[in-house]
Amino acid sequence: KVVDLSSINTATYPGLRIAMRTTDTENRSTYQLKYWSVYGTPVPEGAVAPNLYYNKIDSIEVGEPLNLGVAFKNISNKAFDSINVKLIIRNKNNVESIILVPKLKALIPGDTVKLNIPVNTQAFAGTNLAYVEFNPEGSQYQAEQHQYNNFIFQNFHVRGDTISPQLDVTY
Repeated sequence: KVVDLSSINTATYPGLRIAMRTTDTENRSTYQLKYWSVYGTPVPEGAVAPNLYYNKIDSIEVGEPLNLGVAFKNISNKAFDSINVKLIIRNKNNVESIILVPKLKALIPGDTVKLNIPVNTQAFAGTNLAYVEFNPEGSQYQAEQHQYNNFIFQNFHVRGDTISPQLDVTY
């Protein structure tokens, strides 16, 4: 018997499991299954790869750009379309600022992309937290096997000005 599962919505049932129950009321023996095949289209899988590239900065001066850098690798045998990136900076007052990041290149299997984004730190004096997520979860992005290996957190401190700026003008 062939049962077609293509009509099942995978968004509604993301963890669908298949089970078979057999009964034979006449001979009291179970049905012997010859084979059980499930065909599907795999989706790509990627992971943050700080072992390949990671630019870590702990402390910078106000106004100095924060250069966030991390690698993302396609660890599957399926290609990614261009990669979306979500970058959020949470400041000392727990206020989040979304930084727009352009899409990154498409990734063939085994390929790596390096994210290098300079962030203006004028508004981030104090202790901050940067959150970077590749291929963020959501319906408008491409499907992926797992999301838990797509993000990274980085704490950094921006030292503010301690001395008022002085200006000497000579005429």
